[in-house]
Amino acid sequence: MDIQAQAQAAQQRVESALTEAAQLRDRLGTGIDALTSMRVRRPSPDDQVVPEVDGMGRLTGLWLAPGLTTRTSADDLGAAITAAIRASHTDAAARREQINRFVGGTKDSLDFDPE
Repeated sequence: MDIQAQAQAAQQRVESALTEAAQLRDRLGTGIDALTSMRVRRPSPDDQVVPEVDGMGRLTGLWLAPGLTTRTSADDLGAAITAAIRASHTDAAARREQINRFVGGTKDSLDFDPE
């Protein structure tokens, strides 16, 4: 292989690496945006408790049905809140895994609306 062919082959490898780096940058940016804007709300089965967690699983909101605190024991209310928060965490973890696969290139798109 002559020097000109070697230079062309090297140029193609560099261009390919730059293209891959740009694609990774774009996927990473999309992933970061999805993670930072993610909000997950998983209501309790009876819709009396609705927690909201962010992309990192932090509690960002908690809504209780009117009168719930007066008609429910503290133990039952605590259990319902905890269970609903855990369910929201589970959903958020599944979405984070989708983001990880997308950024890593093993998934073509994100299948959820971050909100």
